[in-house]
Amino acid sequence: MEKKSERTRGRPPAFNREAALDSAVQVFWKMGYEGASIGKLTNAMSINPPSLYAAFGNKQGLFLEAIDRYVETVTSTQIAPLLEETTLRNAISGYLHQVVRCAATDHWPTGCLVVCVATEASERDEIVRQKVTKLAGDAEVFIAKRAAAPTNGSSEPRIDDPKKFARLAVAAGQSLATRARGGASAAELHELADDFVSRLFDPSG
Repeated sequence: MEKKSERTRGRPPAFNREAALDSAVQVFWKMGYEGASIGKLTNAMSINPPSLYAAFGNKQGLFLEAIDRYVETVTSTQIAPLLEETTLRNAISGYLHQVVRCAATDHWPTGCLVVCVATEASERDEIVRQKVTKLAGDAEVFIAKRAAAPTNGSSEPRIDDPKKFARLAVAAGQSLATRARGGASAAELHELADDFVSRLFDPSG
């Protein structure tokens, strides 16, 4: 009986994984990878270190899952305009303005967890670097497919190089997120998003 009791006491308690990940996202997003200590993470997640290691392996494993959770719950809204808008111009405009809404709001930390935190961490971590590269690549592929789609009689100009266009659109979104992290206001960023759209579609204007 004593041995069973010891095993029970040593077993990490159960917890809500999604809620814990949501809390971890906030800590990483606000404090950065290096600034998010195990103590700060476990305190925010309302778990103890053994539970963290048992569930996620280590801090890196938790961070990788936090990135997935962030993409699922925050940046997934950026895709909607690309799917719903009938013109490419409105689709890209909606995408960039949604980036601003995600990166510059009073509801959560500024900037983008992937652009501002994961990219910095990727300089020292190859696995994180691969994750960041894949996410950016996925976004470019998605936008390139949208840019290459038939215009259905629209007066919009044909995109001669959808891949290049997609790289420019994603780079614009990354720039907006970085500026948000640096303290730019939402109003300033929305104005800049409009300027990006104008330059993408009217480069000679």
